[in-house]
Amino acid sequence: PTKRHYNTGTPKKEREILKNLRIYCQSVSECSILCLRRADLAEKRSVAMRERIYWNRGWQFTSNYSDELRNREFSGELQNITLPHTVAETPFHYFDESVYQMVSGYRKVFVPEESWKGKQVLLTIEAAGHQAEVYLNGIKITEHFCGYTAFSVDLAPQLMFDEENVLTIKVDSRESINVPPFGKVIDYMTYGGMYREVYLDILDKTCIEDVFVKTRRISVMTYELSAEIDCLQLKEDEIRVTLLDGAGNHICTLGQSWQR
Repeated sequence: PTKRHYNTGTPKKEREILKNLRIYCQSVSECSILCLRRADLAEKRSVAMRERIYWNRGWQFTSNYSDELRNREFSGELQNITLPHTVAETPFHYFDESVYQMVSGYRKVFVPEESWKGKQVLLTIEAAGHQAEVYLNGIKITEHFCGYTAFSVDLAPQLMFDEENVLTIKVDSRESINVPPFGKVIDYMTYGGMYREVYLDILDKTCIEDVFVKTRRISVMTYELSAEIDCLQLKEDEIRVTLLDGAGNHICTLGQSWQR
């Protein structure tokens, strides 16, 4: 964390700064920008070094998973679907919960963009109920055990450029005592499938992952600003934090060299 006291000058100026507070955090490699307004609303801005691609279209689904799904030559029958998706549609009246408890498969064939070379290609699955295994070109790259939390994995190490890649998600929606929320009594249906969105984040190798900024009042005229900056693959770089007022005027710049 980097801290700096700033004297606002006048009570009127204090109110103006607190109302329009904007903190810009960036590394010298211009990894990312995060803007905070009124110190409680965070808004990520799309910039050249961070591109988000929503990957909800172009998926195929089967309710009977098999390892052959991982093969590029797979020619079995699949259903074309769009995410979010459930493994089984259930009636409004009584039904047996076993209708959605299965091991299903999701498959997506794609050709990577040339602009992805040399970057992180971060796949995020916002939810897959309730156990998931992710394979890229037949190689297992991650797994996740919880149907209510998102998870991410970098596709870049296994990507093959200028040709088709096969992404396969094995989803197990059966109850298991070792996977939340199972293990004790629950009074609701849990269903299954990739029921939230999926997206890619195309990132520089070195980038800002998250920024948390908070302020603390020291005296009538003075406030303390604290910034915590999480970076990916930062070895030897410098983080600069620039504070601007509501009109965009420069107030101060803080710098700290980071070494691993």
